Amino acid sequence: PVAKKAFTAQDFFAPIQKEQKKLSIIVKADSQGSLEALDTILSQNTNIEIVLKAVGDIHKSDVFLAKASKSIVIGFNSHLDQETKDIAKQEKVIIKQYTIIYELLKELEEVALLLQEKEQQEKSLKGEAKILATFTIEGEKVFGSKLSKGKFQLGDMLEIHRNDTIIGKSKIVSLKIRAKKVEEVKKEQECGIILSPALDIRVGDVVKYIL
Repeated sequence: PVAKKAFTAQDFFAPIQKEQKKLSIIVKADSQGSLEALDTILSQNTNIEIVLKAVGDIHKSDVFLAKASKSIVIGFNSHLDQETKDIAKQEKVIIKQYTIIYELLKELEEVALLLQEKEQQEKSLKGEAKILATFTIEGEKVFGSKLSKGKFQLGDMLEIHRNDTIIGKSKIVSLKIRAKKVEEVKKEQECGIILSPALDIRVGDVVKYIL
């Protein structure tokens, strides 16, 4: 049966790794005609990659393939038995069933657009770090961080993110590596950052330099 609960575009991102730029899907349909129609339309979207397309019901093998390929399973008028549904839940694989082709295409298009926006944001991301510790030295708040992407330089304006929400922006006024002042820090380096304004930055927050 088709789920009544609204399935938001964000739900699709559960199996997608950060480095992935495309939405990988496995498509099962009730007839060759339906499958060919879906394939023709979906293949035109460069943000969607079809890992497997086949006529028939959704089986355990589809779930295991989805798990291995970090894909979601799309069924169009395809049957899904309880055993396969339970395995999918256990393996944390998303299965989405549709009976109306328009709804299927609309939701996948929304996800594809979000992926495109995500890719554009990553292209403009010049540096990213996670706040590992906060401490005060000579009256100034220092944020112990480790860069996971790119680099930071003195004067960079950083966005502060908490739970995927931007809570503010602040400028780098000092960078230190093991108490030594430096002009820049690069990926995998740990450093102390002093920002102005200091804001309410906490351990676990992520700071990003985006052009």
